[in-house]
Amino acid sequence: MKTGSFLQRQKSYFEQSDAKRFAWQMDNPYVARCERQVLKMLDREISAARRILEVGCGQGSNLLLSQLPKGVECWMLDQSWERTAFAAGRTGGRGVCGDAQKLPFQNESFDLVLVRDVLHHVEHPAAVVQEAQRVLVPGGKLLSIEPNGRNLFIRIFSFIQPEERRSRDLFPETVERLIKASGFRDIQLEMEHAFPLWRVVFHYKFGLPVLARIPLMQSAFDGLERWGQKRLTRNRWSYTLVRATKTASA
Repeated sequence: MKTGSFLQRQKSYFEQSDAKRFAWQMDNPYVARCERQVLKMLDREISAARRILEVGCGQGSNLLLSQLPKGVECWMLDQSWERTAFAAGRTGGRGVCGDAQKLPFQNESFDLVLVRDVLHHVEHPAAVVQEAQRVLVPGGKLLSIEPNGRNLFIRIFSFIQPEERRSRDLFPETVERLIKASGFRDIQLEMEHAFPLWRVVFHYKFGLPVLARIPLMQSAFDGLERWGQKRLTRNRWSYTLVRATKTASA
């Protein structure tokens, strides 16, 4: 796909807020539980942060699903004014419309930067990581969550939704290499959701999300996930979670 058409597709697809996706993630108990598993690194780090920036905030569900303590100053950034306003209105954070590759913040402004599902949607993923490094205080944490192109279901979605095409070219080592090249240290990588068939069957657009409310269905898909964790090597699980620390001299 040519760069111009890629960028235009991304802009048009993410221009408007997606209230149905927000409700799917927040109001469906099974989906919310699965989403919290992906956010486990955030929960570990969030209590020590005073100022948090989420790059590519979407509808704001990530921070709402996390164990966000009171008194934390949250900033939400997205390329879309509508999404930024939607997220800020529901989280109580401060919304800023801007470019993830050129953040509108001063150096060393945040203790924690969360970047989820952003790198495969931008023209220059390295610039996103470098900008996160710039706005972090020394010792600050970067949390990156990205789909793994080796996972069957990620690849399926990359064909169903053209906007996700570049996710099938993104692997755990790709994300780790980008972060290491920007000068981060103490890089920790984890994988989550080995066999997320539920994302297809319960999807709010393509599936039947009402089925996720049936206890028998929940048990069945939990069983499939356990099966996947035993059968699949971790480098084929669907989500790459990376935690990294900004060095004092970076």
